[in-house]
Amino acid sequence: MADGKVVSVLQPAYWPGIASWDLMRKSDVVVLMDDVRFARRECTHRARIADGAGAIRWMEIPIEPVSTKSTIGDVRIAPKQDWVMDHRGLVAWCYRKAPYWGDLVKLFDDAVGLTTQIKERHLSSVMNATIHWPLMAVGQERQIRWSGSFSGKFRGLYPRMVDRVRSVGGSVLLVPAGERRYVPRAMFERARIEIRWHSFNEPRFLANRGKGLSLLHAVAWLGLGWFKDFLERRV
Repeated sequence: MADGKVVSVLQPAYWPGIASWDLMRKSDVVVLMDDVRFARRECTHRARIADGAGAIRWMEIPIEPVSTKSTIGDVRIAPKQDWVMDHRGLVAWCYRKAPYWGDLVKLFDDAVGLTTQIKERHLSSVMNATIHWPLMAVGQERQIRWSGSFSGKFRGLYPRMVDRVRSVGGSVLLVPAGERRYVPRAMFERARIEIRWHSFNEPRFLANRGKGLSLLHAVAWLGLGWFKDFLERRV
């Protein structure tokens, strides 16, 4: 299966971190699981950035009340008109002295500003923008599918993942190494899907300022040129 189509299955997030982008750049197809239950404790509607002193700051999109059965795709943004400006202000506070502030502010405005101009209320649309706009900004393309658009319905997460991988013609599933003890490998083997464990060490410069920070942090300090090289596996 060495030459099989590689698929990664990710939970969508607001401004994903570099580790997620590393998974995406090593995959032929990315499936975003918008049909799993929404959990406030996750980074689905939140992004981590860091100020000049290295202190962690959170940007959180305000959402309407959700039930315990709500999926990510069900979540709607609360009609709080100033959340984008709040986030932009925090980004400016944290990175206004960064060398690539110009790259960062244009990327933020293009991605998040557009969704608010058309009064988009679905959380998934904003997350979609914060994935597609960075790719467009550096002339890259990735085949990205949303799990909720598939016809098959499954109760369990892993049977659903098997179906999604097979539906896109995948034979290899790239999985973060930290999930090794949770993934039922035998289930995927029965479906003739090879599991490959993904390990990633953040660039030292970024890791020194805090691990797991959003793409915005990398763009501020390293620029869109670095991000393009990263996606093309030059760095």
